[in-house]
Amino acid sequence: MPAKNAITKSSTDFLNVMRLVDSRASRLRIMHKPKSQENLEEVYEFLSNDDNVIHLSHIMYPAIAYKELKRVMGVSIKEYERIFAHTWRGIAQKQDNDNVDRSYSERLLSILRIYAQGIAVFGDPDKLNTWLSSYSPTLATDPRQLLDTILGCGKVADELGRIEHGILA
Repeated sequence: MPAKNAITKSSTDFLNVMRLVDSRASRLRIMHKPKSQENLEEVYEFLSNDDNVIHLSHIMYPAIAYKELKRVMGVSIKEYERIFAHTWRGIAQKQDNDNVDRSYSERLLSILRIYAQGIAVFGDPDKLNTWLSSYSPTLATDPRQLLDTILGCGKVADELGRIEHGILA
């Protein structure tokens, strides 16, 4: 029987990405905490605060954060490049601790914010990935198609909020 506070491997992988982000920002302070449901809730609450995300968007993050997020998202190289608007080759050639240009930080954080909210709604990144890849009548596309813009991420977040509160279109 799993521990009451146990989380899935994919949720652990998501927390690993957040730890990489937090290693540069030191605002969330989850680096040395055990990976748990409380950590996931803390990340969601932290990323729900616009001021926190604005602060974090001014920091450069290591290439490994982008590499790990791609893995958590389960997307192809082509899809990654569409969503992040930069080449995968540029990331893949970097050493894990090399910084990625700050101009990509906001996109990274927007996607992390969607994942934190989606995990809160669906309980697991794998279930979120399934939803992101499925057609949404409300959005008139699959939600993943909207992740390439900040406004699109906002629409996906709004849809997750409706699901979270039981408001179905």
